[in-house]
Amino acid sequence: MQRRDFLASMGLVGVQRLLNVPRSSSLLNFGLMDTQDHIGTLNEGLWPCPLVLPIPAETGGVKQPCINLDGKWQINATAPGEFWSEPPESEGWADIAVPGQADKQGIAIRRDVLYAYRTAVKIPEDFAGKRVFLRFESVSGIATPYINNNPLEPHRGGFTIWSREITYHVTAGEMAQVAIGVLDPIPAHWNCGFDSGGISRSVQLIALPQNYMTRLHIETELDKDYRNALLRVKTQVQRTGTASSYLELHLVDPHGEAVSLPQSRIAIATDEPVNSEIPITTAVKWDAEHPNLYSLEARLFVNGVHEQTIVKKFGVRKIELSGTKVTVNGMEIKLRGGGRFDSNPLLGHTLSAELCDEEVRIFKEANLNYLRPACYPASEAYLEACDRYGMYVEGETAVTFTRDTESDPEFTSLFVDQMAAMIEANRDHPCILHWSLGNESSYGINIAKTFEYTRQVDPSRPVLFSWSHSIPPDKPLPFNIYSYHYPDFNGDLAKAGVNFFNGGGKMSRPIPEMPILHDEFAHGPCFDFDELKRDPNIHNFWGESIKLFWERMYQTRGCLGGSIWAVVDESGMGSHVYDWGMVDLWRRKKPEYWLMKKAYSPVRVDDKAEVVAAPGKALALAVANWHNHTNLNELRVRWSVNRDKGEVTGPDVPPGESGEIIIPARSWKPGEELSLVFVQGERIVDEYIVPVGAHSAPQAEGDSKTNVHCDLTEDKDRFTIAGSGFKLTVDKLTGGIQADSKGKRLIESGPSFHLIGTDMEPWTLDSVTAKQDNESVVVKIEGHHGGGVQVKFHLEVRGDGDVSLHYELPAFNLKAPELKLVPWNQTSTGGFSEVGVSFSLTPQIDRLEWKRAGLHSVYPEDHIGRNTGVAMRTKQGIVTERNKKPDHPWSDDQLDFNLFGPNDKGGRGSNDFRSMKEYIEYASAQAGEGGPCLQVQSDKSQAVRLEVEGALPDGNVKLIVNDLWNYANLGLGNYMKEPINVRPGFSGKVHLRLG
Repeated sequence: MQRRDFLASMGLVGVQRLLNVPRSSSLLNFGLMDTQDHIGTLNEGLWPCPLVLPIPAETGGVKQPCINLDGKWQINATAPGEFWSEPPESEGWADIAVPGQADKQGIAIRRDVLYAYRTAVKIPEDFAGKRVFLRFESVSGIATPYINNNPLEPHRGGFTIWSREITYHVTAGEMAQVAIGVLDPIPAHWNCGFDSGGISRSVQLIALPQNYMTRLHIETELDKDYRNALLRVKTQVQRTGTASSYLELHLVDPHGEAVSLPQSRIAIATDEPVNSEIPITTAVKWDAEHPNLYSLEARLFVNGVHEQTIVKKFGVRKIELSGTKVTVNGMEIKLRGGGRFDSNPLLGHTLSAELCDEEVRIFKEANLNYLRPACYPASEAYLEACDRYGMYVEGETAVTFTRDTESDPEFTSLFVDQMAAMIEANRDHPCILHWSLGNESSYGINIAKTFEYTRQVDPSRPVLFSWSHSIPPDKPLPFNIYSYHYPDFNGDLAKAGVNFFNGGGKMSRPIPEMPILHDEFAHGPCFDFDELKRDPNIHNFWGESIKLFWERMYQTRGCLGGSIWAVVDESGMGSHVYDWGMVDLWRRKKPEYWLMKKAYSPVRVDDKAEVVAAPGKALALAVANWHNHTNLNELRVRWSVNRDKGEVTGPDVPPGESGEIIIPARSWKPGEELSLVFVQGERIVDEYIVPVGAHSAPQAEGDSKTNVHCDLTEDKDRFTIAGSGFKLTVDKLTGGIQADSKGKRLIESGPSFHLIGTDMEPWTLDSVTAKQDNESVVVKIEGHHGGGVQVKFHLEVRGDGDVSLHYELPAFNLKAPELKLVPWNQTSTGGFSEVGVSFSLTPQIDRLEWKRAGLHSVYPEDHIGRNTGVAMRTKQGIVTERNKKPDHPWSDDQLDFNLFGPNDKGGRGSNDFRSMKEYIEYASAQAGEGGPCLQVQSDKSQAVRLEVEGALPDGNVKLIVNDLWNYANLGLGNYMKEPINVRPGFSGKVHLRLG
């Protein structure tokens, strides 16, 4: 009988598949029950609302009414017939951490194969006489719990909260055996591809009184002036008998002060919902920039005895949609967002409350005001952190990549039940800005019904659906915000559309005027594996994308904003990691994090233009305010110039306006740099370094070069050039040069024409000459790479170590890679990736020093894109182990088990050392402190990259000087340069200095 009950929990499609029942047949013909989660449902209009038990703060007579059951459980990947009754010593069971994905812990579960959990729980003695429940925050697929061998009602659908009463199956003071059978259907027979892996969120044991609260909801309504508020409190109590019951309400404002209520007692005379209204004068409002939270304490009294307390935090705020605008408390908002999954490096889709808090705090510090927990709802702890720090959130139901069940009426209950459970659990969180019916899924009747339900039970929030472009012309639109994934950075960001790789670029119908939300855009570097392996600077180059995107999003009417995909790396199946995040799985900040923070900054200062300052006068600096709700006078501005420093209050500049910061008078001098740090509370919002000019005339710079003679000698094998502290030889057989500096080998070979994007045939020398030209020696090298590329090198070597290199391609017949629009994770703008020259340097090269003109004036000291720095090839004490949190910054990583495999031995150098440095003034590859170095000097138009040849610890270091470069496979709507195509006659110049 129990096995039959479990089969019933699998739903119509699952049972039909296992029993080979035709899909047109009914489960009732097989004596199997309907599987809607009807235990403790609440009437809610179109659809029964699943009961989501609020966690009690107090239960009368119970010391700890909510006990967390997280910890060590056991799992059996192929559950035996009556797994719920197997003795402890039975075989096939292994320890597992709950919560946590099974496959991440080495447990090989399979879809459509039943697996089981078990644990033993002691029921506290003071639970006697109470109603006892198991409360699950998320169990995947179809789950049937057992308590002391007794089956409980099954549940379908992960990532939603559900509970089962066990009062009549347990005894206070005794142990209870808990077992759960889980079956994860294949995605084609389900509605969420992520719904697998077992128990991914907490399990609780809860004690409630005989009469207990089943819901406590708080809605807020602001008046037309957004000043006074009306609280609508909806309560419901499960009553036993005819006992006299009432609720006593206590309200505390965001400042910790008690709020006097005109009516604090609510009589309870029915099991039906009871609605009450409470006015609040001069309400303290909540928005993402001012996360002011009230606290409502509801105490349940039965026959005059205090039986239960529930505490809820809430915010007073009003969401309105008007044309293409979304407003909060009457002010238009723009969403600076990021999408993410629950990602734990060891446990998969499982986050502790501490990790939830850390993650939200990190993104608040990065100037995000919006998070999209994608493909399934966020956990309670995550939403509480968003309420607390101030973050708008998309509430997305667990419908994703659905292609088979969206139009099947036999799955309607699954779709709507999951949406209903999410709304019931999360509707009181002020952070929830809008609901989402699903991610990148096909439209069908189940989407339509879910939308109808959502709009009826919560008309206060907008709704979106992805894919919005796919709704048939004869169907009502199930959304009032248009979801657009992966727009092009230079497209119309206020126009509803669809990217080519998401639907062939075709819209099913015109879309009426509404806000456009790009809730996936500016995809982080992830799928372009060759570029990622070759050059970590792709993570820094991505900063161009987010800067261009956000500047256009903010200034485009009708564009609500966007959500970068993604802000956290994703823990995929097994050991695979989707490294698309701004932070890695350990929440270490990757280069993209700072670039996102800078792009999303709500304080805008032009740090490229030189400001004019008169000596002895105050300096006025233009500033724009891109906040939604914050006046800049709420910030402090710390300034410094050399040893002078101070702090001023931010200027009176309302959101969306511009003004000036006034820096106190001082003796300004030409060439100084003004450092600005904008601070709100303890959080640094942004930092800038602004060049300061004075009214004095610029001084001409003299030529610092000194004519130093160099000597040329020749023998049958080589030319030798000797200068001040160096010797350079040119091989007559290959045309390759070698150079010693300070008595040590520096250059092993080169120059070579450098090209990435296609293969070249090996180099063949055609001719080489060298001749004295006054104080210098001129070397000419000509050769070819097969029949496709002819190269001429012209080097002028001076006695002081300066080398001017000019190269030209008289013939070039190689074809560049072509534009590629599909598939979505292999898009390419086409063209070559790098064009320049290279040299092979000594294996002793251990550092790279540079100065460059970066995208921003300020970077963290460990950022690979910083404007000045020294990057070490390796660092002592840097150890990277799989499944162990690194204690060093990402830039120092020397191993990457995801890109280079689980047995990666490194040898390539650190991420910092081998990442391209763009737009350089100079870059120096050096062999040890004070050792010989080869410096590239430039006018900020070139880039330098180092590459350890053969990825060997003692391998030569290739120095690459690029005149042209692009990350052509970044794709997914991101900014990329125009495709690089090389033509015959292409040429370039490189200025080197031997030191």
